[in-house]
Amino acid sequence: MTAATFVDFLTRVRAGLRACRHRRLVLCVGDGSWRAEIDAGFVMTEARLWRLGEGLPGGMSPRQAAQRLGQECDILLVDALTGLDPDALGALGGCVVAGGVIVLLTPPWQEWAANVNPMNAHLAVAGWPENAIGDRFNTRMRRLLDEHPEVIRVIQEAPLPDLEGSDWVTGERGVGERNQLEGRALTRDQESAIEAVCHVVRGQRRRPVVLTADRGRGKSAALGLAAARLFAEGCQRIRVTAPSKEAVATVFAHAGAIPEGAELCFETPEALIDAPPPLDLLLVDEAAGIPTGQLKALLRQYPRLAFATTVHGYEGTGRGFDLRFRAYLDKHTRGWRALRMQEPVRWGDHDPLEALLFRLLLLDAEPVSADRVADADLGNTSFQFLDRQRLIDDEAQLRDVFGLLVGAHYRTRPRDLRHLLDAPNVELFAMQHCGAVVAIALVSLEGGFEDGLVAEIVAGRRRPHGHLLAEAIATHCGFAEGAALRGARVQRIAVHPAVRQRGLGTALLTGIGENLQTRGVEYLGASFGATPELLDFWFRNGFRPLRLGYRHNAASGEPSALVLAGLSQRGRDLACEAGDRFRGRFIRQLSDVHSQLDAHLAARLLAAQGGGRMDALGSRDWADIEAFANGKRAYEEAIVPVTDLVLGALTANRPVSMSQEARLLMIRRVLQNRGWEQVAQNQRLPGRRGVEDAMREVVTQMIVRLKP
Repeated sequence: MTAATFVDFLTRVRAGLRACRHRRLVLCVGDGSWRAEIDAGFVMTEARLWRLGEGLPGGMSPRQAAQRLGQECDILLVDALTGLDPDALGALGGCVVAGGVIVLLTPPWQEWAANVNPMNAHLAVAGWPENAIGDRFNTRMRRLLDEHPEVIRVIQEAPLPDLEGSDWVTGERGVGERNQLEGRALTRDQESAIEAVCHVVRGQRRRPVVLTADRGRGKSAALGLAAARLFAEGCQRIRVTAPSKEAVATVFAHAGAIPEGAELCFETPEALIDAPPPLDLLLVDEAAGIPTGQLKALLRQYPRLAFATTVHGYEGTGRGFDLRFRAYLDKHTRGWRALRMQEPVRWGDHDPLEALLFRLLLLDAEPVSADRVADADLGNTSFQFLDRQRLIDDEAQLRDVFGLLVGAHYRTRPRDLRHLLDAPNVELFAMQHCGAVVAIALVSLEGGFEDGLVAEIVAGRRRPHGHLLAEAIATHCGFAEGAALRGARVQRIAVHPAVRQRGLGTALLTGIGENLQTRGVEYLGASFGATPELLDFWFRNGFRPLRLGYRHNAASGEPSALVLAGLSQRGRDLACEAGDRFRGRFIRQLSDVHSQLDAHLAARLLAAQGGGRMDALGSRDWADIEAFANGKRAYEEAIVPVTDLVLGALTANRPVSMSQEARLLMIRRVLQNRGWEQVAQNQRLPGRRGVEDAMREVVTQMIVRLKP
């Protein structure tokens, strides 16, 4: 078969696909010279052709794939040996238009399996040989490509597939031309979305809309079309925000010409929060890529918003966003509206390529149905180590596992599936109920370095890849034992939403600790975006805080917390000493680098610490405290003993029962040293006088309960 013959064949394939507005994957299996000939043959095509993989002439690297977002192509040529990155495949697959194809060039299966995957660099872990990196992701992909009935297979030594009689070639499955609806919408879903966004401006304040859709449904276009319609009705000031400016190119393209005097501008979420301009409408696209904390701030500051996000996308699923943000909207914004866009715009219904990519990358993975696990509890579940080789042969369980992780974590990408299956130092543990996974943990083995390398790590000269926890304990916390001892990190942990609050997460951590302990692992820890609920979970399970980052995590929008529990005596000593050191640091950092930390987080971290300095308060200190409480002394003159009193009241050894508002008040003003006006605003009190009066009342209660 010549290259010209193949290109002619592909032309006929694409003609049939255009008739039914579908797309497909064409699998080309042959040796290197034949694949090069196929690639060279595309010089004869006038189609919009992209090449993915640096093994192809002019091919883009997986890292460059994001630069093509918002663009479209007819043919995506993928080199299996250099371009088969899960994120890039998912990203560019959504750019292929109706009538288009992905052409996947691969060697024969055995040769492909024997090749070293250049994507392995992402999975390399210091101390583990390269051959410890698995090939399970590609093994599963090869099996699915063999099994999937909609894949068009072109084999070097075999005749071309016979297209005669195929309904998609004859056009019998054609969907016809789309009717142009009012306002330039291409589907009724899109028209409904446009009207829903417009109603945010026309209707009552504080009634946001949330548009969700898979890729290709015209979600971003709907935002732009809605802006155009609102400008025609006299709307003047609209802003657009998203994780990046590139992500909203489609919005601006469909908004068209902006009327004189009107504004349609992009601004980052940070700029909109720090200096809120007066707006008629704020459009938030790809909301799942924006930290939840920023979304909440936008919701508080702007009375008219429309959110849109991808549900199953290469860039990270919107399901975690959907679960978290819906709960917040239900609680704080009654009357908000959700609209799911189902009908594709870029291709037809039941598109074979979309279905294949969803299956290959598990973009639509869901946990097991709630009714199957509704009665799961500690008495009828079992702790299990999951063999990853067996997992790739059990598609249903793999979907359950990945679906749990997708739903529970803020952002999960296709590349995370390969990490789960192939990373050399990763292990999977689960709680199972009647064969169904109800809780899952992804654990990485870390540390255990020799003395010379430990010294290099502590000095900051070496950063061994794949040892985040061990390195952080050694460098940020100042304990070389973190790198020297063998440890483990819980990368991700998730419990099925239907069975939470039943102790299954605790049982899973207990089982993991016991399993690792028998193998000589000396500590278990985790690093995560800190929320009050997550801190409570880890503290309940015996983990101590060792560090709180000064900057917010890019994915979660929360500061990163590091927690640790010992599994051996040396591990317990490390957790105790490092935890005590953090306590002293954190108390002092509260008035400096953590002065704007969420006071709810500060309260949780303080409650997890050892006792305060109550014994240091002498009779004169108590006299100062009482004088302040009675209004006889200014706060500035009693600040030192009042600070010691508050620390003693808020720490675990001598906690004082008080309202949440009282606790937050004392943290913000006394420990974080926020200004009077800021605290008054935080607490909704009338200026300094209101704050001082409230503080005196709280201090009076502390005196009654704590004074010897």
